[in-house]
Amino acid sequence: MRVCLLYPHLFGHDGYVRDINRLYTELTQHTHHQITTCPPSQDPAIQGRLGFDELALIKPLRAALREVDVVHVFGFFFPLYPLLMQIIRMSGKPYILSPLGQLESRALTVSGKKKSFFINTVGKWMLSNAVIVHAFSESEVKSIRAITPNAPIMEAPLGIYYEDIPSEINTSKLRPKGEYFLFFGRLGYFHKGIDVLLDGYAHYLANGGASALVIAGKSWQGSHELIHQRIQELNISGMVHFLGEVSMEEKFSLIKECKAFVYPTRYDGPPRPIREALALKKPLLISHQANIISNMENRGWGYVFNPTPEELSVAMRRMDTEYVADNYQDPEDWLSWEIIARQYSEIYDRT
Repeated sequence: MRVCLLYPHLFGHDGYVRDINRLYTELTQHTHHQITTCPPSQDPAIQGRLGFDELALIKPLRAALREVDVVHVFGFFFPLYPLLMQIIRMSGKPYILSPLGQLESRALTVSGKKKSFFINTVGKWMLSNAVIVHAFSESEVKSIRAITPNAPIMEAPLGIYYEDIPSEINTSKLRPKGEYFLFFGRLGYFHKGIDVLLDGYAHYLANGGASALVIAGKSWQGSHELIHQRIQELNISGMVHFLGEVSMEEKFSLIKECKAFVYPTRYDGPPRPIREALALKKPLLISHQANIISNMENRGWGYVFNPTPEELSVAMRRMDTEYVADNYQDPEDWLSWEIIARQYSEIYDRT
């Protein structure tokens, strides 16, 4: 099988770039498929077109279609994606579509009118004409089914970067005494569910919870001020240790020493901080919408919940009273990149 991976920002620096390039490498090394990419090389002409980077992909895509059997398209809300998919269809070749978590219901509320217009004019057509729609977990499957009930969907997660974990991790200088839950990541107040985190933690304390909460990460659109304000309103400043931005060294120390890693995001592809926590074999309290993997709880990795304060509070109390560390299965057995590549290989075989 000759497969082309298509993504406009393949040679950028943010988002899914690293994951798609790693997938390309692993597929090349560990599967029987012949893998190419579109764009085929780093081309400055393809960068910085204010959302129309895909315009520069038309020529290399047409060239690739003469050499490949299937195109795997990553992303969804690119203005000219319908044109690219029509070019693929006219070539007689099938395409696989990975929306990358962009169709989660809460994600669709951001710039909601634009996204609704896109979905109802061309988005459903894009999904219905895909030979397979790829999802990260059951949460994303549900969001896709809500838009197009009959789409042929297959699941495959993203892998863990074990090489990112330092060989030596020092004791944290910033951690509180005793056990603590940890949120680390970009502090998008609504997107990452920081409001859910604070309100849910206050509910946990009100119901007898005793573990501290540590929050660390970069401010996003004034979120540091919002966090400080909400902590004071909830009267939980004595138990919440809000650190703001910390060093990489301190980040890994905090993750390694936490009781559980908490991430109540409202919509996401598999967030990098959660995968770092898994690399350190930490228990997780994460929302379904984090889209890490299906059946996470069955592997002993912790608990999943819908991003509401009440459900987060219940998950925290379950960590206090029910969690058994001995049931924790090694994430490498499920999320090493070699294993991930085989799962994507099975998707390509199905085409």
